[in-house]
Amino acid sequence: MKLNRLLSAALALALCLLLTAPSAMASGEGSAVASCGTPSGTSKNETVYAMLNSDGSVDRIYVVNQLFGEYIDYGTYTDIKNLSTKSVPTVEGDKITFPDEYVEGGLYYQGTMTGELPLTFDIDYTLGGKPVSAESLVGAAGRLQLSITASPNEKCDSAVREGLMAQITVQLDTRCAENISAPDATVVTVGKTATINYIVLPGESGTLTVTADVWDFHMNAITITLLKGTISASGIDEKLDEFDDGFDDMLSGANDMVDGTTELKDGMSSLVDGMGSLSSGLGKLNTGGKTLVRGMSEYGDKLDSYLAGVEGLVQTSEGIQSGLSGLSENGTAIAKGISEISANLSGLSEGSAQLKALASALAGSADPNVAALAGGVLQTLDAVEGLADGLKTASAGLNSYVSGMAQAAAEYGKFHAGLQELAAGGTQLGGAYDEILSGVKDYAGGVSKSAASTKKLYNAVKTLPDDIQSLIDGQIKFRDGIADARDEINKTVNLFVPDDEPPVSFASPQKNRPASVQYILTTPAIEKKKVSAAQQAEEAAASENFFTRLADLFK
Repeated sequence: MKLNRLLSAALALALCLLLTAPSAMASGEGSAVASCGTPSGTSKNETVYAMLNSDGSVDRIYVVNQLFGEYIDYGTYTDIKNLSTKSVPTVEGDKITFPDEYVEGGLYYQGTMTGELPLTFDIDYTLGGKPVSAESLVGAAGRLQLSITASPNEKCDSAVREGLMAQITVQLDTRCAENISAPDATVVTVGKTATINYIVLPGESGTLTVTADVWDFHMNAITITLLKGTISASGIDEKLDEFDDGFDDMLSGANDMVDGTTELKDGMSSLVDGMGSLSSGLGKLNTGGKTLVRGMSEYGDKLDSYLAGVEGLVQTSEGIQSGLSGLSENGTAIAKGISEISANLSGLSEGSAQLKALASALAGSADPNVAALAGGVLQTLDAVEGLADGLKTASAGLNSYVSGMAQAAAEYGKFHAGLQELAAGGTQLGGAYDEILSGVKDYAGGVSKSAASTKKLYNAVKTLPDDIQSLIDGQIKFRDGIADARDEINKTVNLFVPDDEPPVSFASPQKNRPASVQYILTTPAIEKKKVSAAQQAEEAAASENFFTRLADLFK
């Protein structure tokens, strides 16, 4: 829509700068004189009047000519009327000669003729959406639509119709019409009259469509004026060159704009691809972070179990260490007691040597009692010596045991100290691990938020390349529209003719050389027929006779 408005504005501007039609499309022959005067080398001004039927077909045509100099003209007329003097022309074939020598302001005459107008017109009416005739619209009410289609008439001499533009004028009385609409036309309301003007460019077709809500409808005649569209601005070539240069600059700028936006799209595509890769990588990192947190949490639980076991082991180890210390102390006391017993036995053994010698002597006594007693003493002394030897051996072994136990207790004390250090280190490890796990959780949470934000950003920008492509498509249309506008302006300008191009006569294209030619076409007005006084009297009498006869029926 904006592009169409731009093209229309550009075209309108070009037409305003380049095209000059007469300031008023006159409805009489005098205007031709005023605008053209009597140019050198020309002999007449020509105004073609055409009465159209309500449907746009031609009813009759007559031409009003204004002659200068020698009053000689050419044309094939069915009737000729001198409008300036009483002289009667001489007609020889298509040559018309008036005998007058000089007429102030030129000699006017009217000729009735037949022929093909440069344009054809089709006029249609609908009321409430249904086709109706113009005659049936008198006094009508409803939604009215008037359509007038103008088309070049191929049956008309091409030289005659070349360069002619048409202005269609419709006037509506605002006392019987409202909500007036006429697309592509100008609507000017002055007082009680809305004037609608529509232009058809040379060589073109066009349709004026007027809609309105009407009641007690009536309408003035539709007026259509045909004039040659001319280019009359000074320095027209320079202006056209300026237009072309301006459009070239616009096209160059539009191409640069398309190229720049294309580069923007390429860069945005790379950005989107990078954002997609980043989003995918962060997604994987987020998944890995969650897995790491779960693994570290499980490891933390096992570490807690391990530390609890170490703590229990420390407590058990303390009991073992205490037992080993007790065994070492008890073994030392036992060893001391055995050593004392061994010493006493050794002393006893040394003191019993004499007793043993005596007993040995008495053992051979003839007295059996003495011999038995001596044998018992010897056995006892041998037992004491054996016990002393055994105690010495036991004392030596016990001393070794006590020494080994003391050494074991000492070594176990080192083990227990190490175990206590292990427990203390485990406690520190557990605290540090909790801090590490908390940091990992914070890291994983940050990664999760970053992944979510990046994904959201990616989803927001991933359609930007397509959106930019839509912008590029629009810019291309805009650029093409500029080119179309330039072509359309050039095409439109080419439809018009230079202002020094002589007009072509409708009455005799080959022989007449008029200074100006204009066409004024009108349709019948849509209005109530005026009734004369005689007709009113007749209608009154007829009405009276009707009522008289009606009354007679009841007598």
